[in-house]
Amino acid sequence: MKLYDIVFEDAAIVAANKLAPLPVQPDKSGDRDLQSLLKAELDSKPGFLEAAHRIDRRCSGLVIFAKTPEALRNLEAAFRERRVAKRYIACLEKEPTPPEGTFGGSRTLL
Repeated sequence: MKLYDIVFEDAAIVAANKLAPLPVQPDKSGDRDLQSLLKAELDSKPGFLEAAHRIDRRCSGLVIFAKTPEALRNLEAAFRERRVAKRYIACLEKEPTPPEGTFGGSRTLL
């Protein structure tokens, strides 16, 4: 079973949808990680590959990687300046009380 799919790639970025429990970058566990797997797959195109952001290894979702230092600076600025919209979907065992609230200073529907 493949733990990720490349959903977009151009000269500057790669966007990959990862499955849990794959970590985004190498960690002390020594488990395979998305960044290393992508580097191996894109080996025919040598060069820079760095995650512009991360999601927890227990989460599935889209991760964007920069293929150039300039693309990384631009992506990091977009995340820092909140020009990137993020949407999270959670699977819950029961309905939360109250059914909506705030998390991290932004309005979030639970």
